[in-house]
Amino acid sequence: FITYLLYACSLCSQVQAQADSFPSFFYEIKAKSDAGIISYFDSLRNNPSDQAEILQKSLLSYAEEEELYLVELLCNRNLGKIYSNNKEHSLAIAHLSRAAELAASWPDPSLHGDILVSMSGIYDALGKKDDALEKLLRAYEILIKADSLEAAQVQYAMANLNYGSGNLREALRYGFTAKKIYDRFKMDELQTKYQYNLMHLLNTIGVTYRELKEYDSAIYYLDSSREIALHLNNEFWINLTIGNIGSVYMLKGEYEKAIAYLRQDLRASKKFKEWISAANSAMSIGQAYSKLGNNELAKVYYDSALYVFGNKASNTDILRTHYYRNLSLWYASKKEFENALIYQQRYMALKDTLMGRKQQVELAQVKANYDFDRKLKEIDLLTKNNQLQQQRIDYRNIIILAGAAAICIILIVTALLYINLNARKRDNALLAEQKERIESQSEQLAEQNRVIQVINDNLEQEVEKRTQSLKSLNKELDIFLYHASHDIRQPIATILGLENLARKYTTDPDLTDILERLKSTADRMDNMLRKLQISHSVNHTPARLEEVDLQELTLKVIELNKETEKRRAATLCIDIEKRVINSNSELLAVVIHNIIENALTYGNERPLEVNIDGKQLNEEYCMTISDNGEGIPREFQPSVFNAFFKASAQSKGNGLGLYLAWKASTILGIKIELKSELNKGSEFTLHIPTV
Repeated sequence: FITYLLYACSLCSQVQAQADSFPSFFYEIKAKSDAGIISYFDSLRNNPSDQAEILQKSLLSYAEEEELYLVELLCNRNLGKIYSNNKEHSLAIAHLSRAAELAASWPDPSLHGDILVSMSGIYDALGKKDDALEKLLRAYEILIKADSLEAAQVQYAMANLNYGSGNLREALRYGFTAKKIYDRFKMDELQTKYQYNLMHLLNTIGVTYRELKEYDSAIYYLDSSREIALHLNNEFWINLTIGNIGSVYMLKGEYEKAIAYLRQDLRASKKFKEWISAANSAMSIGQAYSKLGNNELAKVYYDSALYVFGNKASNTDILRTHYYRNLSLWYASKKEFENALIYQQRYMALKDTLMGRKQQVELAQVKANYDFDRKLKEIDLLTKNNQLQQQRIDYRNIIILAGAAAICIILIVTALLYINLNARKRDNALLAEQKERIESQSEQLAEQNRVIQVINDNLEQEVEKRTQSLKSLNKELDIFLYHASHDIRQPIATILGLENLARKYTTDPDLTDILERLKSTADRMDNMLRKLQISHSVNHTPARLEEVDLQELTLKVIELNKETEKRRAATLCIDIEKRVINSNSELLAVVIHNIIENALTYGNERPLEVNIDGKQLNEEYCMTISDNGEGIPREFQPSVFNAFFKASAQSKGNGLGLYLAWKASTILGIKIELKSELNKGSEFTLHIPTV
């Protein structure tokens, strides 16, 4: 009796001491309005002090004790940010998940959306792109009903997420969804932070178009981003967009323009001490000068990129790979092949090292994700155990308090002691049962950890095994394609022979027309299969060099197209300067044949003229093949060298000719330059290296 009385008094003292331990300002928080509480915790959210975590935990304990759900929500949100900043991702997700659960029933949806965006950022940092995108989609569904501009920011985040994952078309889709929202407002109607958001969005759309090789669109949106930066007078972003525009002009081959933009970016990077950016700009300027033939100035910028700016940066391995690669090409252009080989070897060695590091990082990411999921499960289990323990403590406290109250009633002391003893026995039994259950779960977790460790140990062997299997399947498919196309051409040749024989035994104009259509279809099928065989030959032709007479080779190729020339009633004007070079005659014939065939195929109603000119210019032989045919629309020109590409549904070709020409030219190091104007004709220039 005395023991229980003392315990009850002690419990009451603990409750009172806990209430007294809360500072007075806790009760000031309780007295604030909802808006005042949110404002107060927003200020704490941006407090980077070392005591921030302790303060937030103390506030969270107070909120749970007093059942202040808004304070509990905001404490969990702020703790999520603190743990995220400290790279303790599992704890961050645990607190943010609790905050999101509370925010789901809160009247202001912006809190819920903001928490989901924070969770998305953590999942993105862990490489869990699908989870990150799922959180952003939920945030967008919530915010679009309350604040369209914040919803636009979420769409921008989804665009960035897809851009980082390589899903460029999805990135554009989300980016333009965000842009439509911003387009509802005039620039002066937007707050400064939303003007910055729009600037970032347009820059992302621009660089996405750059990666898609749609350069005109890329320049348009990057320039739009630059205009907003000018409006905001943000010098850093002005020059960042200028640097991006310069990179687009580099890809377009407009090197003079690229140099002008990149120099501005270089000056700004130096001013803001962004040394990696400065080094990359200098490296790109060097490449542009190299393309323009100014090798000495190119070398100056290459050296500046590595030794002036690179020495001020923390990690220059990637920069050094570009430097070695460019120096190898630079020495090769000066015919100093020994130095070129040295730098090429350095480039390959460093590239292999970086690849190894990348694989290590990817494996570390897999392990980190596993540890993250395991930690989340542990936290969830610990939370449930704590809740169960708290329930037991609360239950026991209630019984003890009831027993303390019953002490004053002497008549029922014995009954209360009996009840209490039985309750304690039940509690002990439950605790023992729970302990056995936890020990069993711990053993299961330990066994699962051992299994996962074995899987991780065998992961590298499994990857190598699957890689070899894929290589074997690709080889079998390649052989099948070659033999299938070769075998199918034999019956097609038989069909053409029978068609030719049938013409000699009929004068029926309808039957003649049918035979003509049959021959046309068989010719197209035969042409398709022939080009598939050529594709196989290009892939498997040994890269051996031999003396090739360009004039003689071109005339042989023209002879192969005589039938097409006669059928189209085309006029060929040939002016080929005699020149013997070291190259691969089979691959070179593929390039010339397919471009001439393309010129003869795509004509229009007027008489077709094809001009073939060739002459030596400096260290390369330039062969120009031009026609007065139907031409290629400007928007399709970047895609004409893609396999199976057709500019229109009426195209009679199979979309493989120019692709085979491009593929063979890539192997030989030949640059193909295209100029074309709709309804006026096309001009292909082959820059054939002779050194």
